[in-house]
Amino acid sequence: MLGPDASVEQVNGQSQPLNDILAYELAQRIRPDSRKDINPSNLTEVSQYYQMEHGRNALEIFVESFYRKRQNAVSEIHQNLASLPFDFAVAASPDNLFANALKEKDKPPKISALTENKFQYNVKFKYNNSSMKEVFHAGKRMQTG
Repeated sequence: MLGPDASVEQVNGQSQPLNDILAYELAQRIRPDSRKDINPSNLTEVSQYYQMEHGRNALEIFVESFYRKRQNAVSEIHQNLASLPFDFAVAASPDNLFANALKEKDKPPKISALTENKFQYNVKFKYNNSSMKEVFHAGKRMQTG
């Protein structure tokens, strides 16, 4: 199982979790007088303040844009994990780093995602071919056809 802190990006030569980078970027868009009361690396806290100031739609748009910019990214840890033999993995992060690493290793994944549908959660499957590894993506809403 991969949690959100496994997803990192190089910033000034150091690996930083995407959650910390997202929290910092959101915090920079909060009024300075509110910013002094929050921990800029606490994504939950920063998201709540951002939502209070800008609304839920603005928060969702910002977060989607943040991950869209990184949709083709891969990290070293994900590349190393993709080299290991397995048939099932759980990724609890809204990014594509692990799926991208699997694709680089010629193991294109079969992705299952948990999506909210009113009062219940449904698992939706997206298949490309039957030889793929399965990755359950618990942290991402997935468009399905």
